[in-house]
Amino acid sequence: MFVVFTPLLAAVVLRRPPSSGAVVGVVLATIGLTLLSLFGSLAGAPGAWFVPRIGDVIIIGCAFAFAGHIVGLGAWSALHDALALTVVQLFVSAVLHGVFAVTFEVGRRPVTWDSSVVMALLVTALLASAAAFWIQTTAQRVIPPTRTAVILTMEPVFAGVFGFLLLGENLTRLGWLGCGLILAGMLVAELRGGAPPPAPPEDQTGSRVGAADALSDR
Repeated sequence: MFVVFTPLLAAVVLRRPPSSGAVVGVVLATIGLTLLSLFGSLAGAPGAWFVPRIGDVIIIGCAFAFAGHIVGLGAWSALHDALALTVVQLFVSAVLHGVFAVTFEVGRRPVTWDSSVVMALLVTALLASAAAFWIQTTAQRVIPPTRTAVILTMEPVFAGVFGFLLLGENLTRLGWLGCGLILAGMLVAELRGGAPPPAPPEDQTGSRVGAADALSDR
């Protein structure tokens, strides 16, 4: 859902409406993500209707927060050093996750520290967190938020492909169709998404001004 929320937030907060190509990409990616999420796995009950639960409401809230993160990076990434901004994001994330872990995970089954757990922690911390945050922060210096959101919808596609290659998991035909629509949406958003936004102008003091001012004014 973050792919839907991102252009709406970008238009309201940054006063930057998405291009027509980006809108088409969002629509295609949303349809593909729906097919992949609801009908993509052979493990689920085929033809079962989707019944919303409290967890789904929480996930929608997470999608809105994810969209806010993308829009925020779209405003601030061009104004600050990418590495420094990445460190700030990782620090805030670590603090918040630590608070939630102490609050909700105390008393649960203790972790058995073996090589697989250590490897999972290293992959999650170094690749999925530190490297991913740095790459996204660097890329959003030149890529608008809406196109970034469409690109990030490739995440479940990669998960499905690697699940098939490494774990032998299979997708349904609708699941593979969803993957194709997400890829098509990304290509449309990139090829028809318009030119990247110009660099923020400099004021008389030499500091850059621009999209972030829209956030500071609110």
